[in-house]
This record gives sequence, structure tokens and C-alpha cells, in this order.
Amino acid sequence: MVNPLSFVGVRDCTLEPTIEQRGIARAAKALEEPAVGAISQVRTVEYIGNTTVISPYLEKYRPQHQKLIEGVPVDPVLRPDFDSTDNNDRDPLEIEDWWDVPFLVTNRWSHESYDEYIARLKNYPDMELDDEPTFEARKEKSKKQFFDEYPDGIAYEVRCLDGGAWDRSTWWGEAGSIEGALQIIGKRISGI
Repeated sequence: MVNPLSFVGVRDCTLEPTIEQRGIARAAKALEEPAVGAISQVRTVEYIGNTTVISPYLEKYRPQHQKLIEGVPVDPVLRPDFDSTDNNDRDPLEIEDWWDVPFLVTNRWSHESYDEYIARLKNYPDMELDDEPTFEARKEKSKKQFFDEYPDGIAYEVRCLDGGAWDRSTWWGEAGSIEGALQIIGKRISGI
């Protein structure tokens, strides 16, 4: 089994600040702009056994302010915690705006250097680290697999806030082109 913390590529699992650290940073940023929904304050809620901060819903997050391709938002600017908010805790305006609205997220090939890999995993002393040749071989294999599936170097992920997940948008599929992603949306909406 591949260790998910050692995987490199577009779906690289990088260590991020704690939920609390992210929440504090979001809260400070959110207070710079007025909220448009019914909930105008930063909120602290229990989320998967942790206390987390939910940012208010701002005008810039609304669908009408997003880049659209054939009416579908592409790489929308969403609340930083959009995909880590219980649907019951969402602002009613966010639900009204985004419920059953599919959107695309573009993922491009990315990788980390061996030094970045070592730095990222230094907080896990019990993990066995790959040597540099093994790391580079895995990275090349991952890159080949990505470009075999997505020859243009972009994966178009289709997502939708539709209740398929209780705390995030639902993954509808992924395609190697915008046309393919729009087909996924068309099939999903028509029930095919």
C-alpha cells in the first residue's frame, strides 16, 4: 500500500496548518469585508470532534461573480471553509446560491522537491522516508500516469453542493477537457 503522506503529484497530501490556525487566519481576513448573508459574524462550531471557525458568506463568493464557461463556474472563489462546513451550518444565502449548482475545479500537475518532501514529513518521526532515487522514481511514475490520463496537463474536477456529502460539495467526476467535464454535468443533471 502506498503511504498517502509520501505520494507526489496533483493529489499531493501536504501538511497544512491546524484547523484552529486556519480558522484564526480566515476570521481575521473575513472581517475585512462585509457579509452578504444572514450570518454576518465569524462563527466557531464543533466539526468532526474539533472546534473550527466558519467564515461569513461574502459577495465575492456568490456564483454571479465567478468566471463562467457555458454557464458553469470554473475555479470559483469560495469561502475558505466551503468544503469543511456542515450543510446545516451554512448561511441560507450560500445554500440558495450554490445548492445544485455544479462547478469545475482545475487541477494541474504539481510536485514537490525532495527537500520539500523531507521537510513536510519531519513532523512524523515514525515514518520511513524514501531515499531520493525512490522518491524521484515515484514522482516520475505519478507524472506519467497523470499525463496519460490528462494529456493537456489539466484535470477538470466536477463538484456540486447537492447534499451528497454532509459537509462539502460532492465529487461528480473528472475529465481531461472542459467538454468532457460539461458532459459529466449534462449526464448527471439528466439522470443518465
